[in-house]
Amino acid sequence: MKILLVIDRLTNPHAGTEGQFLLLIHLLQKAGCELRVLILANSEWLNANPLPCTTVIIGSSSIKSPEPGGELMRRRDKPRLMDFN
Repeated sequence: MKILLVIDRLTNPHAGTEGQFLLLIHLLQKAGCELRVLILANSEWLNANPLPCTTVIIGSSSIKSPEPGGELMRRRDKPRLMDFN
């Protein structure tokens, strides 16, 4: 199964939502799923701890902003994020 996960930021692997998100990645990969992760904002933690799947960081500050979608459509790494062939 191919899955695209989206999160606003990953700054602390021990935080509730972020810890659950990382556990979800681990369990889905263990189950044989092919993952892509879209992260809206970069962080020091993420720079030091790359995820074990294809990850695209678009550099937005909020998932509520209309800009992230527009930014994603202009990104040159869009094919890497969306290509599940």
